[in-house]
Amino acid sequence: MLGKNFEYYEKIDSTQKEIWSRVTENRIENGTVICAGVQESGVGTHGRVWHTDEKNNIAFSFYLNLNVEIEKLDGVTYAEALQLLLKHLEQLLIKEVGVSEEEIDRLMDLFMKTLPAIWREIRQNCA
Repeated sequence: MLGKNFEYYEKIDSTQKEIWSRVTENRIENGTVICAGVQESGVGTHGRVWHTDEKNNIAFSFYLNLNVEIEKLDGVTYAEALQLLLKHLEQLLIKEVGVSEEEIDRLMDLFMKTLPAIWREIRQNCA
């Protein structure tokens, strides 16, 4: 279950690097979420640097080992999977970090602006 193990850091070099470090050392639980207020050396798409500042940002990475037969995922679209993951993330941020619903809405708006237009349209149709 996503968020079964949730860890929040005020400051971290990279949430993704932390996840991969734990994976390679075999010390990670399925569903772990690493979240940080400030990420100093984050890794973005295609290995690009992903910076956050001390305001209006949140960085997170998660580990899911689905361990399912590919046939069982037949019919599940990327948009549906993204929608489910975002819903779980919203619940975690509210419950574990104390982020307000207004802040969640603002974060989701910012996140959606980073997605290609087709993904934004698909997400809106799934909502």
